[in-house]
Amino acid sequence: MYPLVPPPASDIYALTWPRRLQRWLDDNPISALTRAYTTISLPTFNQGVSTWNGYSDIVASFNFESPNNISLKAYTPVVNPNYACTISYRVGTNVTRYILWNAVGSALPGYVIPYTNQIILKNFRLEIWNTSQGAASEANGVTIYTSKLQGVDYRYAQDVALVNPDAESTNFQCPLSVKLPLTFPVGSYSATN
Repeated sequence: MYPLVPPPASDIYALTWPRRLQRWLDDNPISALTRAYTTISLPTFNQGVSTWNGYSDIVASFNFESPNNISLKAYTPVVNPNYACTISYRVGTNVTRYILWNAVGSALPGYVIPYTNQIILKNFRLEIWNTSQGAASEANGVTIYTSKLQGVDYRYAQDVALVNPDAESTNFQCPLSVKLPLTFPVGSYSATN
């Protein structure tokens, strides 16, 4: 008897005791074994009202708490987005940020390094930056494959979410109660220097 590929849904032993090739030379070879992937997802969002100030601001973010560090597999950027998307993580006060895709009309601060298979630490976030095109929105959501593989192959499993994002964060304002000291040392600055 030859194993079915993929196994039928009624095969309760497929995950606990995967089938093995019973004969060295098989008339019906089994396809190549490939482990199932995990994914992260950028959910749908809608900024609602444009807050363009002449430069790009983070208008939304989605935080992730992954069980381990990851890298992203090859992905297809969104076609004609009205927002730029970055992935970032923080170590102490140092923020590391990579751009996943950019959009026409964005004015990101400084130079943001394009993402090319760098390691992403396990607590990271996807950031949505607005552009001069108007309110940032994503109607379909985006699925991105990660480097974390599942323990079983495609005969017994499908790709699943590595971790789901937390709720959308949109409050990036500095509280009015926070007052920065605006004192300057006397004689340290001169308009003629």
